[in-house]
Amino acid sequence: MARLRSDHYEVKAAFKEYEGQELAARQIREIAQSKGLKRPEDLPRHHGNPGRLGPACPCCNIDSERIFHQNKSRPGWYYWVIRPPVGSGTSRNVPNTTMGAGQPQTDKNTPDVARSGFHASLAARQQRSGPASAPGARDLVSGLQATLKTVGIDYEQTIKEMGAVTASEDRLGGRRFSLSDHLRGLLLSLLSNSRPWKPIADNLQQIGEILLNYDPGALERADPSALESKLRAIGCGNRAIRNQMRSLRANIETLRRIEREFGGLDRFVTSGRPLEVAGKLSEYRPYKLQCVGMALALEYLRNVGIRAAKPDIHMRRILQRLGYVATYPGEEVAALLVDKLASEAECNTTYLDNLLWLMCSTGYGNVCNASPRCGLCAFSGVCSYPPRPS
Repeated sequence: MARLRSDHYEVKAAFKEYEGQELAARQIREIAQSKGLKRPEDLPRHHGNPGRLGPACPCCNIDSERIFHQNKSRPGWYYWVIRPPVGSGTSRNVPNTTMGAGQPQTDKNTPDVARSGFHASLAARQQRSGPASAPGARDLVSGLQATLKTVGIDYEQTIKEMGAVTASEDRLGGRRFSLSDHLRGLLLSLLSNSRPWKPIADNLQQIGEILLNYDPGALERADPSALESKLRAIGCGNRAIRNQMRSLRANIETLRRIEREFGGLDRFVTSGRPLEVAGKLSEYRPYKLQCVGMALALEYLRNVGIRAAKPDIHMRRILQRLGYVATYPGEEVAALLVDKLASEAECNTTYLDNLLWLMCSTGYGNVCNASPRCGLCAFSGVCSYPPRPS
């Protein structure tokens, strides 16, 4: 069962695909939204006492309705209630799926995509429109590879040059990453913020020289304004570059403190699941890094060999378009979904992340961007862009 925490309470939810994971409390809303669930406060008053469901709550008997209930008699406990579709041959008053009951109850005719933990709306769309649905994990990987090959991208070589997959393989092989390696990973993730990556990739050597070969002591003594000016001069700045350079000393001190407390930064970044560690770096003191949100924290972890996905705008948009979620997903939901798909495809999470990113990014595949080139895409038959009438 999933365990979702906040500073003030502990929330538990019957989402089997998140079993054993400890997630930030705000993910309750994102997970619920990605599954089409409703919060108790969103329900009409006539839904009655959220603590008594099923037959005692007749208005919940809506076809394919998903409701996110809180049991007021047991604060912090939530329930996911599933109602069978009309014509499924089952009673409409299905017993509730409660804590510890495992997967929500579904009819035997429910599409496999719903039973395997993907978004429930996919099943509804499949019932409405026939066999088209989100691609299976292996089909996703092969489709991405085929599309990138069509547009002339040597994806294997490009992914190798990007370095994150190689770093993950090096870590698996026993490589230990130094403080300088971690600082390099952090700074490159910061430079990628809200801008195309290609100019950064083309100037990695110059960036390394400007940033004093990522020497922690030298960077602590460096003038932040001078670093900012030099990075802007080679076209590698971004909208937050001034604050990023000004916060450099504080971030180095935070990394040093983590190193002391954990006996090494490698021990820290492997002390929990990537989302847990990224949450500490992006949200919670004393490990919060300045100018770092969840997506950049996950990119930093990838840069030091942690298998993870960076849930940037490209990834979140393509996951929605391909039907894995019905609405634009939150960062944690997107990262978890890519990790799940990689597991099903039996590939490195970072590798799948890189394929998705190459598919979308300017200067690379540039296929599934804000104005997608659908004629080049292997998924045009199942994609929801442009939106199809329901």
